Amino acid sequence: MELSTQQLVQFLAAVSACSDEGAATRVAAERAAEAFEAEVAAVVSDGVVSAVGFPRGKIPTKALMAVVARRRDHVMVPGVGSCTAMVAPLQGASRGHLMVARSGAGGFLAAESNLLRGMARTLDLVLEMLRTLDAEHSMRERSDAQAGENAALLTSLQERHDLLNQLMNIQRAISRRAPLRQVLNSIVSGAHELLGGDEVAILSLVDRDDSSRVVHVASWGLPQDVVAAGHVRADAQRASSRAIAAARVV
Repeated sequence: MELSTQQLVQFLAAVSACSDEGAATRVAAERAAEAFEAEVAAVVSDGVVSAVGFPRGKIPTKALMAVVARRRDHVMVPGVGSCTAMVAPLQGASRGHLMVARSGAGGFLAAESNLLRGMARTLDLVLEMLRTLDAEHSMRERSDAQAGENAALLTSLQERHDLLNQLMNIQRAISRRAPLRQVLNSIVSGAHELLGGDEVAILSLVDRDDSSRVVHVASWGLPQDVVAAGHVRADAQRASSRAIAAARVV
């Protein structure tokens, strides 16, 4: 395998292992600098996306933009001096450039120019792949969120439908002048079903003669001995007693 081909394969392996565009451009600059023994390398697209070889906080953005715009063919590197630059365009959606610059009077060979263009095309493909994966991930998240909202809406509609059915059953029992016991049992049965069918449902009224006691007038799931007792002293700590005292849901 030729050296340039091997370098391109290694470049592809390193860049395609990245999980996002930022990491891919950073690795691309690092690998390009290593392959060309360059002092600096950068991925430039409407500004410097990633760069290696420059002191922290001292990236010459304007100079690099001038290089990729072909207005100059060198860049000044602190501590090194003037370095000859070579640029290859990124043809994908990023519309940027991959640039390397190194010291010395020899410049770059035609084979090196071809290698840099190959790296730029490879970076293009990887960035496009990452954008596609990110778009699919975002679409999947939106789809999952929408599915969750639809499920919650369906549950809410089903609960409302069940409530209306129970209210209609009670209304029919009243309109037919059904016995009071049957109407009360319909109320308790409906409440029991709306709560999922696993809870005890009790319809209690405050005793007219003793406000400290309540009368269980209808129930579902209540033990027979409690039903037989009929009257129960209200316990201030019980939720039912607090609800009766406050005349609201507790």
